[in-house]
Amino acid sequence: MEKTNRQPIGILGGTFDPIHNGHIQIASIALEQLPLQKIQFMPCFQPSHREQPQTSSTDRLAMVKLAIENHPGFEIDDREIKRRGISYMIDTLKSLRNDYPQIPLCLILGTDAFNHLAQWRDWEQLINYAHLIVIFRDVQERSQLNSMTDWAASHLTHHVDDLSCYLQGKIYYLAMKPIPISATEIRDKIKTRSKDLKNELPEKVLDYIKTHHLYGTNSE
Repeated sequence: MEKTNRQPIGILGGTFDPIHNGHIQIASIALEQLPLQKIQFMPCFQPSHREQPQTSSTDRLAMVKLAIENHPGFEIDDREIKRRGISYMIDTLKSLRNDYPQIPLCLILGTDAFNHLAQWRDWEQLINYAHLIVIFRDVQERSQLNSMTDWAASHLTHHVDDLSCYLQGKIYYLAMKPIPISATEIRDKIKTRSKDLKNELPEKVLDYIKTHHLYGTNSE
């Protein structure tokens, strides 16, 4: 395994439909607790394992830009939007590795995504291009991770420095308690106007949603 001594780049992918404060919190904690130089938010064009986005890639990209503009260390990467078609992470990591041949890459995943990794295209190859950072929230989620496959166990590290010492190939667990919100819940609340969303969405994102009448909002 090739060694290095450089700060990794964190990769946080998603539909971001819409991006919310839970995403921002995950990225902020990862940037604080891991030796990352930055985190690149990676909006997908068309997810392969989830329902299709309710808003256009143009709107989702704009909302991500607004959400992260005042956060040093956060950047946006629109390669999946530009590539169009179904967004496969293996293709994205290959592209990133081509751009950053000597910089470690860290793909940030939630427990649910990690537990369903076998549904992803060429999932066993992901580790050949990046480290996997797996976010878990509590003892129950950690116990689920402890029952992982031999494949995952063979790549597990408890040493955060390994993320800088190697270009790829490690799996690292990161404990945090993200804000208990989801994009689906937010969309439902917007449609029904059931709750103030100032604590769940960045202010500029909420303004954008209202201005562009997304998710069932109107001109009122």
